[in-house]
Amino acid sequence: MRPSESSIFLPVVRKRCCNMKCAIIGCGRIALNHVKAVRANGFELAALCDTASGKAEGLLERAEWDGPAPRIYGGHGEMLA
Repeated sequence: MRPSESSIFLPVVRKRCCNMKCAIIGCGRIALNHVKAVRANGFELAALCDTASGKAEGLLERAEWDGPAPRIYGGHGEMLA
């Protein structure tokens, strides 16, 4: 894929997927692009995980997330248990 084809360098599936769920570990700067890819591909954002309190909620606000609320975890061990 050439850089000019996508501003976030991720492929975008044109038709919606069938109930694909995903989780994002780490809610820093690049995570906003991951949330955009989740939305663009029609996936369900099932969970967010970050050790810094409030970062996951801030990510949802920055992304203007209007889908079902994902579960929020404070660590990957807790999320994967």
